[in-house]
Amino acid sequence: MKKWVVGISACLLACASADAGAAASGAPVASAFNRALLKRLDWSVAIMDAWKSKDAAKIKAAAAILDEAEAAMRDFYSLYRDNWNATSRPFGFELIQKRNAGVLARFEEAKRRVHDYLDGKAATIPELDEAVEPFGQPAPKRTISW
Repeated sequence: MKKWVVGISACLLACASADAGAAASGAPVASAFNRALLKRLDWSVAIMDAWKSKDAAKIKAAAAILDEAEAAMRDFYSLYRDNWNATSRPFGFELIQKRNAGVLARFEEAKRRVHDYLDGKAATIPELDEAVEPFGQPAPKRTISW
C-alpha cells in the first residue's frame, strides 16, 4: 500500500503545483482538494507505520497529521462551497454537504479512537490490526455457504 500511496502523492503534488499557476481559473478548489487528499494519505501511511511499532509517540504524531487533514478538508469544503455558489444553482449541493460531512465525521471518529487507545480506554483499534490488502491485486476468492 505504501508504494501506491507514494505514487498517488507524487501525482497529487504535481497537480497541486500545476494548479498554483492557474489560480484565476478556479484552480484553488482543485489545489485544496489535492492538499486534503495528500494529508489523508500522509495520515494513512503515518498511522500504519506507527501502529506496527505500537509506539505511543509515533501514534500521537500520526494523530496530529489527522488534525491537519481535517483542517485541509474544511479548507477545501469552504472553497468548494464558495465556488458552487458562484457558478451553480443551489439545488444538489446538499449531496456534497452530506459527503463532506461524512468525511469530517470519519476524521473525528478516527481521532476519538486513537485518543481512546492512547489514554488506555481501548486496548486496541481493530481496524488497524487488520491486514491491508494490496491495491490493484485481485481480491481473494471467498465462498459463501448458505
